Amino acid sequence: MIKNYSERAFYDVYQKDANSKLRKIVIIHDNFCFDLDKNGNRTNHGERFSNTEAFWSQFGPVIIKKTDRPLNGFEPIVWGIYWTLHILGTIIVVIAVPEWEKLGYFVTSALVFAFTVKYRYNKVIVYLMAAIAIIFVIFLWKYKPNKK
Repeated sequence: MIKNYSERAFYDVYQKDANSKLRKIVIIHDNFCFDLDKNGNRTNHGERFSNTEAFWSQFGPVIIKKTDRPLNGFEPIVWGIYWTLHILGTIIVVIAVPEWEKLGYFVTSALVFAFTVKYRYNKVIVYLMAAIAIIFVIFLWKYKPNKK
């Protein structure tokens, strides 16, 4: 059973296969349980999850990895806004800078993008992405061009 179960978190359940390799067998989120095949694809549309001994008795020894959701499910919206602004900002900067600086800006942008994709479930990274997106939107709103 999962101690301190939270409906707001993602849970990945791993089990050792015949070759003693860990294989993800179940994903639990939003009180639903999704079975996975050998390739990691969902095999069902999800069943109601109950954190009871009856549920866990169908598995052998398992390892459970918990991933918190810092913004209660709004993370994909923050990711989409941040990554869109990041790509648009990169395009604008790469067009505007001199020729010899373009590669540096592009490589730095690619590294930041890869870092945010890899650690997108980290609470600090998600809050940082939200703060940058909000500051950028406020900046655009405050300095919008005047119509004459």
